[in-house]
Amino acid sequence: MEFLNWMESPAFLLSQNQEIAPMRTPTKEDLDAHERLKAELRIRGTSLAQISRELGVSDSALTLVGKRMCRSKRIEKAIARAMGMPPEELFPACEEEGTTMT
Repeated sequence: MEFLNWMESPAFLLSQNQEIAPMRTPTKEDLDAHERLKAELRIRGTSLAQISRELGVSDSALTLVGKRMCRSKRIEKAIARAMGMPPEELFPACEEEGTTMT
């Protein structure tokens, strides 16, 4: 994955935001779910960008979590709250080693 701005790379974002845990490469299903998430948020009158401003984190951090590339309990809870559903329903636990959050 190429980044136009090094400050958008997952490594930089992770170094700046210790609450984000590295996860994995997103699958096609993850990317499709991310697009559905963005559409549903628009229907509800909000966006990932708006949630990022409310949390004081970068838009890229929300995108990484939305695409299931990284995990953040705080970001997942905020997105789920905006969607009106429990975080564990929107972001089911990943079975892969090294992807659990503390």
